[in-house]
Amino acid sequence: MAVRNRLVMSPMETMYGTPDGLPSARTRDYFVARARGGVGLITVGATGIDDKHPETPSGLHLGTDAAVPAHRALVDAVHEHGAKIQPQIVHAGPDGLGPELHNVTSLGPSVIPSYLTGRPSAEATSGQIAEIIDRFKAAARRAVQAGYDGIELHAAHGYMFLGSFLAPQRNRRTDDYRGDSAKGRIRVVLETLAAIRSEVGGGFPVTLRISGYERVAGGRPIYETAELAPQLAAAGVDAFHVSGGVIDRLVTGMVNAADDGDALNGGAAAAVKQVVDVPVIAVGRIHDPDLAERIIADGRADFVAMGRPMLADESLPNKLRSGQPHRIRKCISCENCIDAMEQRFSVDCAVNPRTGKERELEPTRAAHAKHVVVVGGGPAGLEAARVASGRGHRVT
Repeated sequence: MAVRNRLVMSPMETMYGTPDGLPSARTRDYFVARARGGVGLITVGATGIDDKHPETPSGLHLGTDAAVPAHRALVDAVHEHGAKIQPQIVHAGPDGLGPELHNVTSLGPSVIPSYLTGRPSAEATSGQIAEIIDRFKAAARRAVQAGYDGIELHAAHGYMFLGSFLAPQRNRRTDDYRGDSAKGRIRVVLETLAAIRSEVGGGFPVTLRISGYERVAGGRPIYETAELAPQLAAAGVDAFHVSGGVIDRLVTGMVNAADDGDALNGGAAAAVKQVVDVPVIAVGRIHDPDLAERIIADGRADFVAMGRPMLADESLPNKLRSGQPHRIRKCISCENCIDAMEQRFSVDCAVNPRTGKERELEPTRAAHAKHVVVVGGGPAGLEAARVASGRGHRVT
């Protein structure tokens, strides 16, 4: 896959999909705005391998052949603006909403409580594991049919199906997928990669998102991730997207808050890059463009992923390319977007009212220009002045 720059849009759940889990017009508008804004590669967050185990309400899926046309429409719309796009394919495992929404049993490596709901999962049998791997294989095939440029496998943050098997603190099995050995924990990921490669061949790009280290008692340390990475690359991983922590974000920094510091996972990305010959993507509060440049220049990573900054300003890449970094609307790490999702609302942004409302709030020129006087220079007044000026009015 050739991309136009080294900036990746991180996978983020939005809940913009249709009630049956397909990309909607709102989904397309949201991603098209980011493609038009200049990002190199877009990753569509948490796209289920079936339609019964979503992570969130309205979560997208590639679980049926009937889903392919809606995904193809999304891909075509993004490609019109020069960006590449891939879905992050997942099985929500112990942490999905399948029991609540579809009356199915959630499955994990062991009987463990969901990080998201507290409800315990069932321990997946070897037969159920094989069935889920087959669904990953089928979802990868559908991604190819939809025209996606690659896929990303989610095996990070100690949750969902693959990530839970990789997490020592959640995998308590004693069989071939046993949790007390790295060989057992990685087995399901290797089998999933083998199944996908048997379906799509070696030329279709597969990225793996993985936590460099999990930052919890008993969690996987960075040295173990670095030991596993060459095996994963040999099994068919074309790029590593190195995140960190587990889903309990307030404790482990999976989502980095304003006081967590910058580039929290940069060291982990560098550790993986030292042991593999495939591209490495760094992620985790890399909001400063100069910092992103340094991470790439000093060899810690080959690409930088930004999530929340792309919510705050969809045109961030174009503003950097045109030498206007001062015009970037900056993410303030307030976590409003995360809070909305946790409350089961669709994602929005505290500093960018257009996020998720790109069509409704598309700036248009007024038919008749007016002289607009704005009294007051607070946030509301400044925004009113900005919008009025953008519509062609003379603002005082």
